[in-house]
Amino acid sequence: MPALRASAAGRAVAIASRDRQGATRTAIQFGIDRIYEDYQALIADPNVDAVYIGLPNSAHGHWLRAAVQAGKHVLCEKPITLSAAELDGIADLAAAQRVLVQEALMVWTHPRWDRVRQLIREGRIGRLRAVQGRFCFMSRDPNNIRNKAELGGGGLLDLGVYLVSMARFLFEDQPTRALALMERDPDFRTDRLVSFLLEFSAGHGSFVCSTQLGSTQRLAALGTRGLIDVEAPFTPSPNADTRLLILSTQVEGNELSEQIEIVPAVDQYMTQLTAFKEAVFGQREPAVPLESSVANMRVLDALNASARSGGWEKVWRGQ
Repeated sequence: MPALRASAAGRAVAIASRDRQGATRTAIQFGIDRIYEDYQALIADPNVDAVYIGLPNSAHGHWLRAAVQAGKHVLCEKPITLSAAELDGIADLAAAQRVLVQEALMVWTHPRWDRVRQLIREGRIGRLRAVQGRFCFMSRDPNNIRNKAELGGGGLLDLGVYLVSMARFLFEDQPTRALALMERDPDFRTDRLVSFLLEFSAGHGSFVCSTQLGSTQRLAALGTRGLIDVEAPFTPSPNADTRLLILSTQVEGNELSEQIEIVPAVDQYMTQLTAFKEAVFGQREPAVPLESSVANMRVLDALNASARSGGWEKVWRGQ
């Protein structure tokens, strides 16, 4: 909401919430005209052109489909659904309704990732062979929706979605198979610690995500001639520049030179909204294409299957 108010991407005209008092406070704070206690009433509002779905994960699939059927453009919080199957038919429905559906993976709209991918394409670190990352925080709050299994909580869907997405973004490819080791909280029944591997045709991804470890996040791209290390890769301060640590050599070897490259600060929620608006008006391609979100969910599906089976699972790459 602060990013929308500060941007030229649009104006918040309605809000829906079961918490009338909370919705009223938000409406007053951000100058929202109408308050609904029913989500269907909001998407039926003829003055609403697009909706942002920030509901618990378990509600994304239903209300995404309902909003598209109502002819609304949709920006849906990640993960876009609980599984790839929930997205079946959405692309055709959106095309028939002439609306845009985009997952709110705001990291894809931060210019630092375009810069990292450019450096990789230019061969700055040689051939990309591995992506390593971690994303963790600590929460034992039973009221936190991330700790509620029935609402789609847990670390893989909340945090792993970023790790999987950025590995695909940097490799510019889809993994062929996945392996996951998962530990569940005995009280919440959510996955609280997940370690996983992704196999790409060009290399590997190795990651850890957790809802019960000290707060930490990092991501590195490793190549045959060096590496690029990205600080605060997923939730940087909108007021802080990003430092890219680039270790590289002219030839494949061990004598690496160090360089720090600065990417100016941006509010990635504002860049996301701007990109969404421009895509709605046909001024650019979607920052996060729907087919990419489907591909991401297929990887998460494979990781969940691997955690159950205890072995490698193929990532379905069908149409």
